[in-house]
Amino acid sequence: METKRINFSGYSNAYECRVDNMKLVLMADFGPRILHLSIGGKKNLLFVDEGKKLRYHDWICYGGSRIWLSPETRQSYSPDNAPCEVSQEKGTITVKGHDPLLEMNKSFTVSGEKHGFRVSCTVENTGDSLYYGSIWSLTCMRTDVTVFFPWGSGNDLWDTKKIIYWRKWMDHKSTIGSKQYVQGDDLFIIKPAGEEGKVGTAGYEGFIGVTSRNGTFIKKFDRNTGGTYPDDNCAVECYTSSRMVELETLGPLQTFYPQTPVTHTEHWILADREVNPEDGKEVRSLL
Repeated sequence: METKRINFSGYSNAYECRVDNMKLVLMADFGPRILHLSIGGKKNLLFVDEGKKLRYHDWICYGGSRIWLSPETRQSYSPDNAPCEVSQEKGTITVKGHDPLLEMNKSFTVSGEKHGFRVSCTVENTGDSLYYGSIWSLTCMRTDVTVFFPWGSGNDLWDTKKIIYWRKWMDHKSTIGSKQYVQGDDLFIIKPAGEEGKVGTAGYEGFIGVTSRNGTFIKKFDRNTGGTYPDDNCAVECYTSSRMVELETLGPLQTFYPQTPVTHTEHWILADREVNPEDGKEVRSLL
């Protein structure tokens, strides 16, 4: 992976990572955030809130990919607007920010892989008390995509399907009857239609992705089969709105002990073509 410091979207402390024709941009002016992902010179797959319109109190969305802690609480929206630390080794870059409210360090470590990038999300409790929760990796996508993820048990001989939907949370609400949800025989498909909604599933196969004319992007991770996950055991979740789509993966619920880093690793797989989300075999061929 080749890395260089660049100016990006008006910020001077950004880092471009390249693997062949794939490009990722890490921000260190705030966050940390990943604000760009593309393949073959096509458009940025990620949603970027250029006008910083999406806010909650002092917290700014910015867009792109961020690291939170689940379950969602008021503390989830702790501001992360301060500059981050950057460290590099051969083929690897780490951008680390500090959350003074939670007393947590949050960092992205990025390295190259054959078909994309390895993105490790690390949280370290820097306080002297315990914290119980789950690493929550949220990636904001553009709305001109089709979302897909497995929603079955992963066992052909004893096949069950599971979808959790958020009927109401905070000042938001959704309905499982939305036409943007397609309950495929294999993959659950979401065709964003500007509606707000959120769904989740156990995610036993450990991936969620999108496809569009700008390429296909899949977030793949190793699910802990013996672990317990937030939100009625969901390791995969997806939020939709009129502005963006969020691909969310979660680690298992656990205790964050002081000075003990915990990491949730995603493999960001890119393909320079659109796939048929109704064809599970074609989708899985990219994994």
